[in-house]
Amino acid sequence: TIIAWILAVLFAFITNKLWVFDSKSFDVKTLGDEIPSFFGCRILTGVLDVAVMYFAVDVCAWNATLWKLISNVLVIIINYAASKLVIFKKK
Repeated sequence: TIIAWILAVLFAFITNKLWVFDSKSFDVKTLGDEIPSFFGCRILTGVLDVAVMYFAVDVCAWNATLWKLISNVLVIIINYAASKLVIFKKK
């Protein structure tokens, strides 16, 4: 599972870098800034996803499917905003 997550985030990094945010630089400094930021953001939004699901489903006993949808939308928005405004920001 951990290896699959790392590979999925690495794939997302490459596709976001090249095609979504058009960041073509692969120099060491650029990658040294982008990769840790990208992985860090994904870790934080993963923790947020778990926290939302725990609170909504385990604590409040709300509908799991609905809250998974809400949580996924929230995570997607945060990941996109972080990538656009911080990680792949045009300099």
